[in-house]
Amino acid sequence: MNNLLYFLKNTTLLLAMLAISISDSNAADLYNNGPFINSPGSGVGGADESILQTVSLGMNVFGFGHQFLNDNSIADDFTIPVGDTWTIDDLVFYAYQTGSTTTSTITAVRFQIWDGVPEAAGSSIVFGDLTTNRLASTAWSNTYRVTESTMGANANRPIMRNIATAGMTLTAGTYWIEWQTDGSLGSGPWAPPITISGNAVTGDGLQQTSNTRIFNPV
Repeated sequence: MNNLLYFLKNTTLLLAMLAISISDSNAADLYNNGPFINSPGSGVGGADESILQTVSLGMNVFGFGHQFLNDNSIADDFTIPVGDTWTIDDLVFYAYQTGSTTTSTITAVRFQIWDGVPEAAGSSIVFGDLTTNRLASTAWSNTYRVTESTMGANANRPIMRNIATAGMTLTAGTYWIEWQTDGSLGSGPWAPPITISGNAVTGDGLQQTSNTRIFNPV
């Protein structure tokens, strides 16, 4: 399962398992590999929903920990086509804290970009770090993360849209973005996965926990 990653262009990139995006000054989409909303308008107050398929597919993970406080992080890949150069101004990451209101409690986003699988032999960081807070703005995405049995009735996990500044240029190749998010509540932040009705496997996202620097599939 991929993490949902979204770039805005010049910047917009959307990856599958955790939610993030990239964009540029023209807000042009550079890449989109999947949604996290699979039930538009069905939520509390007419909000959209990202429904965890607990009944139909037996799934049980609402989101994946990438808390700065616990040294957890998530990573997902994207590919720039041969002959292309992307100028990336901002990235948009998605996360929630259980029990928050629709007023965002997200306080920081940190990310770094690798030219290969994080921590794999030969891979190196080409931009960013996990110490600089690059969060520029955060707001509710008008989406709740719920289960099939609580759809339309649960507003406990409002997903936030978090814009982080970048300012980088990348040439053709396959890259991995590793990121962490921080918030003011005790739960999470959690990264929601790409969510497609009827589909339990939506990508190849990775997670490392407690600063082990060992990445495993999520």
